[in-house]
Amino acid sequence: MTPGITQGVTTIQERRQRAAILLFWILLGCLAVWRGVRGPWPAPLYVLAAVGAAYMLVRTALVMRKALPAWGEPGFIAADLVLTSVAVRLLSGVQTDFYLAYLLVLGESAVTVQLPLVVATGAGIAAGYVWATWPAIAGAEWEVVVSRLFFLLLAGVGAAWAATRERAQRVEMERLTHELYLEEERRRIAREIHDGVGHVLAAGSQSLQLAERLLPTDPGRAGALLPEIRALLGQGLDEIRLLVLGLRPGGPHSGDAVTAVRQHLDTLAARTDVRTEIRCEEPALPLGPESEFALRRILQEALTNVARHARAGSVTVTLSRTGSTIACSVTDDGVGLPRGPEDKTGVGLQHMRERAEELGGTLNIDSPAGRGTTVRFTLPANGAARSADAGHG
Repeated sequence: MTPGITQGVTTIQERRQRAAILLFWILLGCLAVWRGVRGPWPAPLYVLAAVGAAYMLVRTALVMRKALPAWGEPGFIAADLVLTSVAVRLLSGVQTDFYLAYLLVLGESAVTVQLPLVVATGAGIAAGYVWATWPAIAGAEWEVVVSRLFFLLLAGVGAAWAATRERAQRVEMERLTHELYLEEERRRIAREIHDGVGHVLAAGSQSLQLAERLLPTDPGRAGALLPEIRALLGQGLDEIRLLVLGLRPGGPHSGDAVTAVRQHLDTLAARTDVRTEIRCEEPALPLGPESEFALRRILQEALTNVARHARAGSVTVTLSRTGSTIACSVTDDGVGLPRGPEDKTGVGLQHMRERAEELGGTLNIDSPAGRGTTVRFTLPANGAARSADAGHG
């Protein structure tokens, strides 16, 4: 899944889970008020209410800390199904209308956009309600149970249809977003080639043409141009290497933030006189594919600005990890970012910020005039693992 889609789907998952827990807390509150008006509950219902409240506390804690495990939604639906069936049985089975709570469970499964889960939930509802009303379904009231199961079946068909349509729309949204992402990447690469390699090769071509014109009449002056041409071609080759390094992780150590930073700093040191340093208390910081891609592109943009604009003598990259977040800062001792109408770094800095924010990270820039620049950004350590719903990858 492309950067940005993962975050968007994860946000949708968190929102619907927050909506679900809010709805169930309201339901528990209404039941408490209702029983307060109608009289006390039978003793077993107090035990069930206490279990339900404890379950909702755990569920609320998992959702609010934004660390919902992969089994979260199916597990919650299964727990809701069990609690509803037990409540129906304790509330006199077929005599209670609490079976309507099954509709909430069915709707909860529908919004997960997982058709197998909707089908499994429908089957679980049928089995749970038969168990909850077994004395009645074995006796004279079986028609009531069957009619209610038929009503729930119709609701289940509607939920499955809604889940199927929503899934199709989400797949189409992901396809369009992926195409937009690729198009944006093409534009960025084209701009980098034009502004970097293109300018260098154009200057080299002009110098070579001048040398050709001077060669018949002034061989000495033509020969003096050759070191300049060689330097320009070397600079163009370095630009291409830097661009490729930003696009594709290299070697068997891909997936490590320390390795990625070291590769970029080595490339910068090879093509400029800037002194480089990396600071990290750990020998390796694992990164997911999406986060590593974003880290490399942000580093590429930041170090390119150092090489082209900062007139810096040194640059230091500092890495650290806090929980599941990687923090990185790029600090140089140059003249600061260019300001004024000819500032060409603004778009690049905006792209850097967008890359971090697409994965749920942040990026801030501190550049006091004449006192260097510091780019600080954070990324999730395992961006690619912030997966969407099952079946969407």
